[in-house]
Formats: sequence, structure tokens, C-alpha cells
Amino acid sequence: MLAFLDSTAFWVCFGLTYLLVMLYFSLRAMPRGVDYSGPERTVEPSEIKFIYDLSWWEDDQRHSEQQILDTIFGLVSQAEKFVIIDMFLFNTNKTQDGDYLPTTRQLVDLLVATKQSKPDLKLFFITDPINNFYGNYEAGPLQALKQAGIEVIVTDINQLRDRNYMYAGIWRIFLQWFGTKGKGWIPDPMASSEGRKVTLRAILKGINARANHRKLVLCDSGNTYVSLVTSCNIHEASSWLSNIGFTIEDPCIALDCLRAEKAVAKLSDADLSIRIPEKKEPGSIKVRLFTEKLIKKKLLNDINQTQTGDEIKVAMLFLGDRSMVKSLVKASRRGVLVDVVLDQNLQSFGMEKLGLPNQVTAVQLLKRSQGKVRLFWWNNEHDELHSKLMLIKQAERAIVYGGTANFTRRNVGGYTLELMLRIETGITQQIIADVEGYFERICSEPYTYLADPKTKGSLRLSALYYLQQLTGVTTY
Repeated sequence: MLAFLDSTAFWVCFGLTYLLVMLYFSLRAMPRGVDYSGPERTVEPSEIKFIYDLSWWEDDQRHSEQQILDTIFGLVSQAEKFVIIDMFLFNTNKTQDGDYLPTTRQLVDLLVATKQSKPDLKLFFITDPINNFYGNYEAGPLQALKQAGIEVIVTDINQLRDRNYMYAGIWRIFLQWFGTKGKGWIPDPMASSEGRKVTLRAILKGINARANHRKLVLCDSGNTYVSLVTSCNIHEASSWLSNIGFTIEDPCIALDCLRAEKAVAKLSDADLSIRIPEKKEPGSIKVRLFTEKLIKKKLLNDINQTQTGDEIKVAMLFLGDRSMVKSLVKASRRGVLVDVVLDQNLQSFGMEKLGLPNQVTAVQLLKRSQGKVRLFWWNNEHDELHSKLMLIKQAERAIVYGGTANFTRRNVGGYTLELMLRIETGITQQIIADVEGYFERICSEPYTYLADPKTKGSLRLSALYYLQQLTGVTTY
């Protein structure tokens, strides 16, 4: 036996097994019902609304305008039949490290009070296992919801594809069998200042970088149903981030959102016992819901169809997908006016970062387009630009994408659970004017500043970026 373990045959067998495991779990089909595209729906202008949160600094003081949390509170308060919330980050970690708003605790209090005052109201809360550090402990906010009789569904991310290719084989072959529970001995990287300890096994699971990254609120409202798709986490350490969202009062869009969420609940052997009738009514604004890698397919198709004189505007936390960068560059070369607003990726939740991927992809946009792409850097060293928004404006029509997905291989490549709305209508509609007004506002001081078209990149960062793209060892 020892001789075999030391033989060439053993290492060849092990290498092939590792390669097959890595390829299978990275390239396998996504779970059934995930990677969903809803049919094209139509809504009236009065039924769709664009909202946003915006934070900026002037004279060393933070200023903020917030609409999303108030909207969520209003939706929850008015519901009579059901509320479904799917929220990526939902915890009170790092609240001791800064001056944050108590958004998580406020929503917990509201949900608990609502359940107590309306005991027949069906309340479902879906979230990512990062909030209990991959099963190592149960976070206080989730405990409070469970104790109030609210059904909490922690997404089983083990069924998702593995993004960190090189690490996937190690995790799948050697580590996943040991679980994550037990007495921790390593400071919780999500809340080190709180003195909480986690197991090494939980950290090793987190490195595999799969997630339910959705942010959605779905509920009834009088005689109709309301869907809110947003980039905003109800997460206290994220309370000052700038975000966007769309609310749609329409049963058909609500039904599409419900179908997408039922697929996520099914991953955890849970069932959303809700029914929404499909009542089709005419409208002048086309809306479709896309999830996971189908987002990228439709996005690239719309970008690639733009022509001279068209406009593309993007506001994004992470722009890392190479095909997205190439399509934006090609569009600028065709005479499309391309404006891109990016976070600098130099800090997150008070921790310094290297600047990946945006410090590299920004230089690519500027250099390869020969300065035709106008790049705006987010001018806030404390609070990230967390929006995920794109506007394509043509002669007579406009297309808007908004939701949870960053333009990265991880987010639109089918490795995390995402939601994105595609809105298409005439350029004179109010929803387009509102989105245009948002871009006009943030493409100016004090929110952003125009990047130098001759900006030179860092060879070290570029090498690290391409290595991350090759191996998948990244969290963006």
C-alpha cells in the first residue's frame, strides 16, 4: 500500500481525479429553476419607480439621501397576505467599527412586530450562509426572526457551481465532509472587533466563494403585488453605501420573482407556499426578469447592437468581466458615447483593498478606447458606490438594467445567485428621465471626478488580475 502511494501511478490517478472534480463542479449545469428568464411583461408608467440611496462627503462631512429602506419598511407594513425577502447581507457585524445606521435591527423589529400584529401573514426570509458564517453559529437577527415564527431559509450554496477553480478540488475532495460547526479559535473575519471566534473549517468553506447575492422584497399590496429589486443590503455596515432599486406594481412581474425565489428555496428543501395569479394587462413599458448567467447573455446582446450616436451609461461596484470590457470598448469605437462610473475598490467596510478589479479594467477601458470612454471615479473614500445599473439610450428607445449583479465573471457567469431587471421603453418615459437624472447627478462633483484618459496602470495589479481571472481565486 505504501509503495503504491509513493508510485507514479498514484499521483497520476490523484491528478486526474482532482482535475475531473475541479472541472465538473465548476462547469456543471446550474440547479433546476435557477438561471431563469421571465417572459416579457408590460406595465404602465405609474406602476414602475426608480429609487436610490446616495452618500457623499463635503467639507469633511457625510451627506446622505436614502429612499430604499423607507420603501422596504412601507412595503412590509402594508402587506396583508405575504412578504418574501431575499437578502444577501443581513447582520450587525462591524457595527462597533463605525458610525452606522441600525438598519438590520430596525428591519428585525418591524418584521417581528408585523408578524405579531398579523399572525396570519406569511413571512419568509431567505438569506446567504455568510450571515451565520457558513453554519458555524447562528446570528442574532436570524434567531430573532425564527423566534417570532418567521420562516428563515439559509440558502444551500453547496449546489451552486464552484468559481474558485483551483481551490474547488481541494474543498470537494478533502474538506467539505467535516462540516463547519464547533468551537471556534480564529477571529471572525466578518466581525473581528466583536471578539467572536470561528472554526477553520468555516473559513475554508467561505473561500470557495459561492453566494446567494440577491436583494429582493416581494409582497401583496391591496389588489396587486409589488416587487422591489435592489442592489441594497439591509446590513448595518453597508448603511451608508450608494445603491439603486426599482419597484414594480404588477402581478406578472411578481409571479416571475416568485418563480425565481421558489427555485432558491428549493435548494434548501424549503417551499414558498404562495400563489400569485397571472393577470396580463397591457402597458407601454416592457419589463423582463433575468437571473444568473442569462443576465450576461442579454446584456452583451444589447450592448453589441448599439450604433453611432447611441449612449451607454454604467454605474458599478465591480467591472471585472473581460467580455463586458471588450464590448464597451468596441461600442465606443463604433461612435457610441460611453460613460462609466466606477468605485475605486480601495476600501470595503473600513478595510483597505488593492483596487481590483476596477483599477485594472478602468485603464483597459481608457487605453483600448483611446480615451473615447469617459471614466468617472467615485469620489468617496469612506462609502462605496454599490450600484449595479446600466442605461442604453438610442434614437427612440431606451433600455435599463438594474439589480444585484456586478459586471464580473463571478456575478454574471452563473456562480452566484443574482437578479436583474431589463426595462425597455420610449426615451420620453419618466422612468428613463429618472435614471438619466441619476447619471447626470453622479457624473459631477462632489460625487465623482473624471479620470485622466492617459492614466497608466500597475503591472503588478494587472498580473494579479489576470491570474485571478485564470484561476478563479477571487471574491469579486
